[in-house]
Amino acid sequence: MPRNGRDQINIAVQPEVKAEWEEAIEETGRYESMTQLIRDSVENELIRIGYKQGVTEDIPSGGSQPVDVDLGGIEDEIAEMKAELRGVNQRIERISLATDAQQDTELMDLASELHDELPRVADAETLSEESPTDSGAWEGQPWRLAQDVDHPEYDVTRALALLEQQMSRVKSTTVIVDGSPHDVYYVQQ
Repeated sequence: MPRNGRDQINIAVQPEVKAEWEEAIEETGRYESMTQLIRDSVENELIRIGYKQGVTEDIPSGGSQPVDVDLGGIEDEIAEMKAELRGVNQRIERISLATDAQQDTELMDLASELHDELPRVADAETLSEESPTDSGAWEGQPWRLAQDVDHPEYDVTRALALLEQQMSRVKSTTVIVDGSPHDVYYVQQ
């Protein structure tokens, strides 16, 4: 029979569980009784699983003030991560292209021809310090090399990837100019 117009539910728990709940009530000071703890817990679980909508007492429901947060450090880290991911993607693409290229004898011939066209560089850092040629490109950029050897840029890119994979002295780097990345291939001296 309902008590004070309410239905009563009895639950059985292990003595250790009851002791833990009583300790939580006492230590947190958040609940006045075991009944309140159980009611709030069930209510929060129904909200958590999406069965019911509601607002918990811990979250202010309105009238809150905007807070200024400095995200400068996070933005810098995200930019660095993007650059690293771009580099990883480029390396994966080069390896894939080189693997495919190993089956193509014409591409092997093109790779040999390109090796002679690549700039010889002692330190890759100097590439970013040098300005591009009159054509607006560094000597080792795939599109410029494609013009020099009169082959499609796609084939040149594949041949360069093959060279980089097979020859330890053939390297590539990304030169950033005005925020734009430029891939440059070279032979390390």
